[in-house]
Amino acid sequence: MVGVKDIKRRKKTIENTMKITKAMELVAFSKLRKSKEQVSKTAPFFDEIYNTIKNISCLDKNLNNIFLKNNIIKKRCYVIIAGDKGLAGSYNGNILRTAQSELLKYNKNNILIASISKKSTDFFKKTDYDLYYKHEGLLENFNIDLAFEISKKLIDGFLNNQFQELSIIFTDFVSVLAQKPVIKKILPLDFSDFSDFNNIKNKNVIYDPSPGAVLDMIVPQYITGILYGAVVKSFASEQGSRRMAMESASKNAKEMLKDLDVMFNKARQSSITQEITEISAGARAI
Repeated sequence: MVGVKDIKRRKKTIENTMKITKAMELVAFSKLRKSKEQVSKTAPFFDEIYNTIKNISCLDKNLNNIFLKNNIIKKRCYVIIAGDKGLAGSYNGNILRTAQSELLKYNKNNILIASISKKSTDFFKKTDYDLYYKHEGLLENFNIDLAFEISKKLIDGFLNNQFQELSIIFTDFVSVLAQKPVIKKILPLDFSDFSDFNNIKNKNVIYDPSPGAVLDMIVPQYITGILYGAVVKSFASEQGSRRMAMESASKNAKEMLKDLDVMFNKARQSSITQEITEISAGARAI
């Protein structure tokens, strides 16, 4: 049987670990709330840009623009956003498995990877895929300026024909209990589902100097918005997953402490019984 001192030592270790998991749970909750506020503040602006692009596409069905649908796809670039750290449950594993499943559909020689997180960069460094871009800074410090800088590099690659299709793989924050991996194609733009002229808004808007010129100007902002939104949602998902993982770890620690309390009481009772037996035996011997 395990001794009383050993059980006390084990309880102390678990109690210290539980303090850490509770602290990490609170930190994750705080960061989660902050990231959700960032999404709500920036979403309306970029939603309006998206609607403007959609309107331009619907108003001029014969619009010939480099950002619009292209049927010849030789190379694809995937922007992949995972997490910065571990201890987030299955978060990193889920998004990287989703990315792998998507990449296996094509020849790896025709794929470029743009990694926007430490975990995804560490993962793809060990593979044969070409890293077109990597950002290893913390997603917590990600901002609009950095999103614009990265989106500019991605757009330059598209315009220079280094790749003909751009997609992003990230985790959408549904709730603290649910995070959903998403694969979203960004370029070329395809609004074939919104070709009904009767359903679009602002039909009488005149785009100066031309719809194509306006499209060229706002597409970088559109890509920036998608990238920034995906990073913030992924960060929120990571914090939500980490919060649930730490909450589960704290709960398990409490269960272990209960079991150890039972073991401690049994061991102490056994020790007392043994001492009484030894005293009784000594008294009889005298």
